[in-house]
Amino acid sequence: AMFNLMFDRLLLEEFLPDSFYPGRSSQDALGIYGNCYKLSVFMSLAIQAFKYSAEPFFLGKKTEANDQSNLALVTHWFIIICTFLWVGVSVNLFWIKTLFLRREIYWEGIGIVPILLLANLFLGVYYTQSVWFKKTNKTYMGTIITLIGLVTTVAGNIIFIPQYGYMACAWSFLASSLVMMILCYLGGQKFDPIPYRWKAGLFYIVLGFLCIEIGNKIQFIMDIPNIIRENIGVLILLFFVLVFEFSWKGGGKFKLKH
Repeated sequence: AMFNLMFDRLLLEEFLPDSFYPGRSSQDALGIYGNCYKLSVFMSLAIQAFKYSAEPFFLGKKTEANDQSNLALVTHWFIIICTFLWVGVSVNLFWIKTLFLRREIYWEGIGIVPILLLANLFLGVYYTQSVWFKKTNKTYMGTIITLIGLVTTVAGNIIFIPQYGYMACAWSFLASSLVMMILCYLGGQKFDPIPYRWKAGLFYIVLGFLCIEIGNKIQFIMDIPNIIRENIGVLILLFFVLVFEFSWKGGGKFKLKH
């Protein structure tokens, strides 16, 4: 799994053509990619939080609290929270980059960050679903799925780095995470079916993409402060979550619908 996450750095340095980025060496490109990759740590923290808290709970002794419906509920909210992280970080990169990427040369690759965040979101969903092959003593399936993800990463990088540079690394990681997530879901539905709300999850991910894009569109329509314009997408996402996930009760209180 770590090989799958880190191997693209070696491939980038090896397969990037000389002078692909004018005035930049392959080491410069590697530094830009590696430093921009650090900004995906926000999503990685959410993944680690699940792995160290929720996973042991659902792998523990079978109780009413850790049944399959609750695992589906946890996964549903995991996707919602990670979508907020994806949108929130992506639309605020214009100031986040100045805090975490002190050298302006690294800002050249800032466009890969939303892709890497989404890739980590898919990887996180894979981890939430991987409970099934641990519960059913089919952990070899995890190895098979991870190897398929590795093949996807390596093939994507080797084929597309000469044409697209470090953008190929980001998109290959996204493709790998998506493939692993889908395979894990299909395997889980066969050996240990869980009623995941995949339609709702897909809706929030598509909505997240639209919320990221909306800030760029609004700047051509109205002249408002950058911080407000860029975060309109976050407010739209919050609105949909409140409408679809909560019901309004008397006394100004919200209550979860599910």
